[in-house]
Amino acid sequence: MLTQAMHNQNRALGAAMHATAARIDVIMNNVANNDTPFFVAGTVDFEAALGQAIDNWRATGRLDLSQVRPNLRAQDPGFAYRMDRNNVDMESEMVRLYTSVVRYETMVNSVLNNSRRLNTAITGR
Repeated sequence: MLTQAMHNQNRALGAAMHATAARIDVIMNNVANNDTPFFVAGTVDFEAALGQAIDNWRATGRLDLSQVRPNLRAQDPGFAYRMDRNNVDMESEMVRLYTSVVRYETMVNSVLNNSRRLNTAITGR
């Protein structure tokens, strides 16, 4: 029972890590294209789908991550910050990058802690 719960938790964390890594890639692409005229910044959404999967897991005891996919979309392409129609806001991108990296590191630490707990349960040390 404990091992299945840890396994499911690690699967959910893995899905979140995958989507967060995709978000970091998109943010880095936005930053790299800061000086590209007509560039439309992208964003990645996945929290709603992951939250729904976790809610269903709690209700049914079965974790289905098949619908949890990073959803790449343009950030309000009709709104531009500059005359060259580029809508990259560097300050917002840097905050999003920092937040995403901290979340990713937190998820990595959670997976490592689960592995340590499981090792302790198996070995008794």
